[in-house]
Amino acid sequence: MTQTLTSILKRNLCAGCGLCESLGASEGIRMDYDAKGFLRPQFSGPISKALDEQIGRVCPGANLDMQVPAAEQTILWGPIRTAWTGCSTREDLRHRASSGGALSGMLMHLLTSGKADCVVQITASTTHPTRNQMVISRNSREVHEAAGSRYAPSAPLADIVRILEGGERVAFVGKPCDVAGLTNLLRDKPALARNLVAKISFMCGGIPSQTGTAEILKRLGMADKEIASFRFRGDGWPGGVKAVATTGEVGTMSYPDSWGGILSGRVQFRCKICPDGTGGFADLVFADAWHGDDRGYPSFVEADGRSMILARTALGEALLADGIAAGDIVADPLDPSEIAGMQPSQANRKRLVTSRLAAMTLFGRARPRYKGLRLGEASSQAPFKLRLHNFLGLVRRLWRGTEG
Repeated sequence: MTQTLTSILKRNLCAGCGLCESLGASEGIRMDYDAKGFLRPQFSGPISKALDEQIGRVCPGANLDMQVPAAEQTILWGPIRTAWTGCSTREDLRHRASSGGALSGMLMHLLTSGKADCVVQITASTTHPTRNQMVISRNSREVHEAAGSRYAPSAPLADIVRILEGGERVAFVGKPCDVAGLTNLLRDKPALARNLVAKISFMCGGIPSQTGTAEILKRLGMADKEIASFRFRGDGWPGGVKAVATTGEVGTMSYPDSWGGILSGRVQFRCKICPDGTGGFADLVFADAWHGDDRGYPSFVEADGRSMILARTALGEALLADGIAAGDIVADPLDPSEIAGMQPSQANRKRLVTSRLAAMTLFGRARPRYKGLRLGEASSQAPFKLRLHNFLGLVRRLWRGTEG
């Protein structure tokens, strides 16, 4: 029986997190790239009814349930106990990482302080540098190597059940949907939580297809098979693409050109109807604390990296305080009212998601189940013309069959 899993894939709701592989590897489920360049579960035959039903309960592409009272959430940004801007105190890490290195600095603190035995995170593939792979980092050197954004498909949950059952104290880092999937899993299998130290996420604008990376290389005049290393960002803020060939040839592209000109237009459909690009289910969330230009838009002029840090839970608040006290992170308090100026696209994303969901309803398309996310209140903050524009935009794409 594959009714639920097949339905999620057919409805284009899969986020590519890998959780179904972790639950169903023994029944033949594995993550691999589909024809569009996204990671999707592959299976050759039917799976058990019990597994299919479990996938239906825990899949973050189909289910998001924010079980935090509305009074304890902000409308646009979810639960916030404290907000900060800051960076790693290690200048080399601050430069190498994508947005100040505070996230990587926090991971280093968890390991060096003994709070965690290992960190589950994503880094560049050792065999195919333009792709991603899940790694288990056990020391600061490995965290340093993995620092930097990876704007391509990744499945950090593909082995999470085995890892959490292994007995080590685990810190998990993933996209908002990955952390939501892990949250769903822990609700379904509470015993797994005993070895989880923290759920850590970052603000996400969507997952581009691997074809986006291919297009970057094409414009750089470089071949994928010749790439020895590939970074999407880092080595500055915002930093940019740096592709190094086995011949020593180097190709570079700015962040506005790579993300704004190529990658952002190739994100998977599920990301286009995402109500939680800000990691609402995490203990700690990190993001770019962009400076605004004269028009109020984020400025991408190179500068010293600056992270936004949101502690969403009491656990996250305590861990961050420890990291600051230990000197691994330096941070200044941030008024939550300033977040929208640093992350305007995330503010609009949540304000407009109900308009896109309405377009799906018009076409009889099954929608994900979203609960407790204050989406109606967020929608009321958006001007009617902007909501209508987003509604009609998805209507056109659904009509043409080009939604992604």
